[in-house]
Amino acid sequence: MRKVYPYLFLLPSLTLLTAVYLYPLADLVRTSLYDAHTLAGLKAFVGLANYRLIMSAEFLDVLWKTLVWVGLSTPAAMLVGLAGALLLNQEFRGRNFLKVMAFVPWTIPHAMIAVFWRWLIHPYYGMANHVLLSLGWVAEPLNFLTVDSAMFTATGMRVWKGAPFALITLLAALQTIPREMYEAAEVDGAGPVRKFVSITFPMIRGIFLTTALVTTIWAVVTFDMLWVLTEGGPLRATEILPIAIYKKAFFLYKAGEACAMGVVGVILVALLGVVYFISLKGTKE
Repeated sequence: MRKVYPYLFLLPSLTLLTAVYLYPLADLVRTSLYDAHTLAGLKAFVGLANYRLIMSAEFLDVLWKTLVWVGLSTPAAMLVGLAGALLLNQEFRGRNFLKVMAFVPWTIPHAMIAVFWRWLIHPYYGMANHVLLSLGWVAEPLNFLTVDSAMFTATGMRVWKGAPFALITLLAALQTIPREMYEAAEVDGAGPVRKFVSITFPMIRGIFLTTALVTTIWAVVTFDMLWVLTEGGPLRATEILPIAIYKKAFFLYKAGEACAMGVVGVILVALLGVVYFISLKGTKE
């Protein structure tokens, strides 16, 4: 009977896990195998027919934009967070105040951030154009949401939101490094760059990789913030995978195809997890 007790204690958690994650995932896969309508439900079983859209030019374009979105926002957020953590790891007046202010963007809901950014970059009454015009850096208001600039503007918004998380986690990791290691390196004549390469980054590499993985996954599944800012536009310039799935399911009512796209998204996130564990294993060796 004692062997059964651990499983009984785990049963509530396993039940919750099944209800919240495993069942919806199984239903997602099942629906992707049917000709399903968002309102009418399942129709005919079509097997892997819905997955043929993966090779379509439309889906490949969406996948490419998703990779660009992640490839721009995640490294930028990590670099800004690392730079901020290195700065706030030093002793100086007002450091605690800056810590609080740096974390403020992380506490704001995604939709509110998008609304704030729409006001900030508005061509006529936005603060960004007001500052640029006042300084004489531009002759006329700029449109930050054109086909060519929308992805970069959205990336800036994502970095502003995501960098504080990287900053806080990396700062916590930096504060666990013994000061004696730096003092010994200084005795050996090591400069700031050498200390960072030989001591700082190796000591925080595991936390850095974990934070990068979480930030990447959040970027892959971003929807509300980008939808409020651009709705995937202009001309689908910012239509990443979650937005494409939403449009496929609730604008075109093709639930089967939308679920097939969702399964592809789950596979991409799973592959990111595999890469992470391989990288983390390298840090332990």
